Amino acid sequence: MGVAGVTVRLYHAEGSAAPPVLSEPLRQTVSGIDGQYVFSGLASGSYVLTVPQQAGLYLTTPPFVEVNLSEGAVTGSADFGLAWYHARIYMPLILLRK
Repeated sequence: MGVAGVTVRLYHAEGSAAPPVLSEPLRQTVSGIDGQYVFSGLASGSYVLTVPQQAGLYLTTPPFVEVNLSEGAVTGSADFGLAWYHARIYMPLILLRK
């Protein structure tokens, strides 16, 4: 199950450092209602996808995914693990005596 409304940024991969050295993002998108996102019309090459800090969510995977595209390639394997922060709700305890 994906998370809707998550910002995903696309960068050119520069070098092989981990975490990668990032320039300015090439593109940015927001995941759809099903949690999926698409970057189309990319040239072959190496790219890095990142998910910046999202309100109410934390990453359960590394914050970047490296993707290598060959001519005409399509990939669907650039996933991130996100989880919701659990809000703590404190309920007062009220004791009634007869």
